[in-house]
Amino acid sequence: MPLWRGGYDYRMFYAAQDAAATTGIPTSLVSALIGALVVALAGLLGAFIQGRREHSKWVREQRYTAYTAYAAAVNHLRDAMEAGQTPPDPAVVHAAIQALYILGPRSMKDAAVRLTEAALTDTGYPDALNSYYLEANRVLRIGL
Repeated sequence: MPLWRGGYDYRMFYAAQDAAATTGIPTSLVSALIGALVVALAGLLGAFIQGRREHSKWVREQRYTAYTAYAAAVNHLRDAMEAGQTPPDPAVVHAAIQALYILGPRSMKDAAVRLTEAALTDTGYPDALNSYYLEANRVLRIGL
């Protein structure tokens, strides 16, 4: 029956069979392998992206802990100085600032130095504390 009367064209079927016979690989196997490769690559890409996101989240959590520990240590130092008591162990403040230096970007280190100097010299402490918190919010992307 001719094609224009609703007949079936078997030429494509025979062409695919000839191609499979020529290469020795069935076309369904090639299609399955290509599909499996695409799925595997998509899975690897998804795992890579998720790993990056989890690492970024972990870094933010560690920075948050370091920033709050440092602010608490400086506040404790400042409170002791205002009360006329002996300052707390400097190793506590030193450990807090070391964690901040390891985890924080340069801008956080600078804000921490300004805060420490303001706490020790009793000049501009509220402004330094405010700028420290603003910088921490910017670095941690809080409130954006």
